Amino acid sequence: MPAKYISEYFEPHQNGYQISRKIREMVHFSVHSLIKDPPFSNIDLLTCRNLLIYFETTLQNKVTPIFHYALNQSGFLFLGAAESLTSIEEYFDAIDKKAKLFRRRDVKTPVLGLPILEESQASIPSAISSVKNDKTLLEDDVRGRLLASYMPPHIVVSKTGAILFASKRTGSYLEFQPGVPVLNIENLARDQLKQPIADLIRDLESSPGQRRHYIDVDIGDNDTTLVIDIYAERTEDGNFLIVFNDRNLMSGAGAVRPEEAPLNKHTHPEKMKILERDLLGARQDLKTTVEELETTNEELKSSNEEMMSMNEELQSANEELTTVNDELQEKIRELAVLNADLANYLSSTNIAVIFLDDEFMIREFTPASTEVFRVKDADKGRPLTDIGSILDVDGVMELAVWARDKNEEITIEDKEKGGNREFLVSASPYVNAENGVFGVVLSFVDVTSIKTSHDR
Repeated sequence: MPAKYISEYFEPHQNGYQISRKIREMVHFSVHSLIKDPPFSNIDLLTCRNLLIYFETTLQNKVTPIFHYALNQSGFLFLGAAESLTSIEEYFDAIDKKAKLFRRRDVKTPVLGLPILEESQASIPSAISSVKNDKTLLEDDVRGRLLASYMPPHIVVSKTGAILFASKRTGSYLEFQPGVPVLNIENLARDQLKQPIADLIRDLESSPGQRRHYIDVDIGDNDTTLVIDIYAERTEDGNFLIVFNDRNLMSGAGAVRPEEAPLNKHTHPEKMKILERDLLGARQDLKTTVEELETTNEELKSSNEEMMSMNEELQSANEELTTVNDELQEKIRELAVLNADLANYLSSTNIAVIFLDDEFMIREFTPASTEVFRVKDADKGRPLTDIGSILDVDGVMELAVWARDKNEEITIEDKEKGGNREFLVSASPYVNAENGVFGVVLSFVDVTSIKTSHDR
């Protein structure tokens, strides 16, 4: 690696080198969701490779405007070789289709609807998969308990309320709500059963290994009366078995009788204790939330102050840029006047003058130069040796080389090839603003009349 790159972009580290701090501070890494998080902005180059091939067309069409919004006015988008966007021509111009390189078009970005992916309104908890993995254990456990004690309708509920199993004849106790179905006891249980079932599960969580039940729960409507008992206990795998006992239907040997399986009925004081405990927990959660909100509010205030300070700095920088721009415009006007003066001088002089760069390429010439060299505007940038002349071109080039290498002016007399005209040929070094030689100035003065008068 060249030494100038090492000294400018690297710094010694142990037995080698590492990227300098000024370069490292320009690079930032962060976790960012393309389809959920607000997009970045003012990006010069956006690379997205081997991602869009996993998106469907609908999602790709929503991502394309996000790319357009994130890029600068003439920003570039670099896609993977196997990726394509159906709506890309609406927002980008192809620079190299084979390389998948595009430039942002100057069109209006549509309103972005973020986040693109909405959370699913229905989800089956992951407990189902765990039950499937241990399906035999769950079925044997449930079957054994049913054969031993229960025959009425029943369901198995997980700790999160997901319904893992349901027997026949549960339609009187569960009902689907309008919309996408959610297999959760809080959504499917009838209104009269939601609170009793929630109380039973909550009590079993605080007192594992015991049975609980509700009796005389009326789930009928205005025209009918349907009174049931609800029994609940925990299974070996930590789930909850909920049994519905309809007194009008269950009266045989398979019926659940309290005297055969004595359970503790929820009394009013017990319910009050549960509600008070829940209220205390809710208050603590609310207090924590308020404290977090206050902390967040302070952070937002601090961020706002920093933004205001940055805004003031930006305004100051903008004023400085405006001043610099005005000065630059004035310099441009002065330079335009000087260029006009120089152009008028060159066009008005009758002396043939040709300006060469340090490689002896034609930079500029006066109109009178066409009498000595067959030069025209299209010849600018060509070597002087390619241009025809009435003088000895090789001799003129020797003068130009001498003036450039010696950094001195030299003048000789030369005669027209095949003619009687005589010229005074001068070559002087072209000195730039830094006093460096940047080429040669050749001048040709016709002294034929002067020589004739002198001979007479």
